[in-house]
Amino acid sequence: MQNKVFLTDFRNPKIHADLMGLYLKFFYVHRNMNKYFRIAILEKEIMEGISNAMRLTIEVNVMKSSSRPLNSELIFEKTDSIRGYVENIRAFTTLLWRLKAISEGFFIDATSQIESISKQITGWQRFLVNKASP
Repeated sequence: MQNKVFLTDFRNPKIHADLMGLYLKFFYVHRNMNKYFRIAILEKEIMEGISNAMRLTIEVNVMKSSSRPLNSELIFEKTDSIRGYVENIRAFTTLLWRLKAISEGFFIDATSQIESISKQITGWQRFLVNKASP
C-alpha cells in the first residue's frame, strides 16, 4: 500500500510524457517501414535515443525530488545529454524523411513535437541549474 502512495505522489515533468508520445508515434510507423530503415535508423538511432532521453529525465527528476542539495554540474551534464539525444532524434528523423521512409505529414508532425521537447529541455535545464546554484 505504501508503494502506491509513493507512485501516485511522484510525477515526471511534461517533457517525459512528450518523449513517451514521440516514442509511440514512431512505434506505430515502425510496423510499415522497410526493414533496413527500421533497424538501422528507426530502432537504433531514434527509438533508442528517445528511450535514453526518457531515462535521463527520470534520473534528473529523482535528483530534483531528493532531499540532497542539487549538484548543478551533474544536472547540467544530464540535461545536456538529453538535449544531445533530442538533436540526434531530429537529425535522424530528417534523414528518414529525405530517404522517403516517412511521409511529409508525419515528418512535420514529428519535428514539431521534437521542437517542443527541445524548448522544454532548454527551459528545464536553465531552471534546474539556477535552482542548484547557491
